[in-house]
Amino acid sequence: MDRRTPRPPTRRIVLHDARAVLGWDDVRVIENRFGAVALRGALRKAVHAGVIERQPLRPLALLLSGALSEACLYIADADDPATARVEVAALITKMLSAFRTSPVE
Repeated sequence: MDRRTPRPPTRRIVLHDARAVLGWDDVRVIENRFGAVALRGALRKAVHAGVIERQPLRPLALLLSGALSEACLYIADADDPATARVEVAALITKMLSAFRTSPVE
């Protein structure tokens, strides 16, 4: 197990037990406050830099936050987390490329 992959008890506590103890509503508030808000800021910078097309950033940030949250659960629960991480990284990269502005020719 490489050091980027949390040990199974840590994964269970952070990704599963916390949701059960806090409840989905509280977890959603936390993820939105610390995840989606940061994503929205990064997306805003990308729009201003001309990297991605102008679009409604709040719903986009929430959608991406949800996808990333599910990706974390997928990786944590995978029999082979390293392979799952590679799969997820490729899919996230492909998904984000859909928002890029067309290259200037």
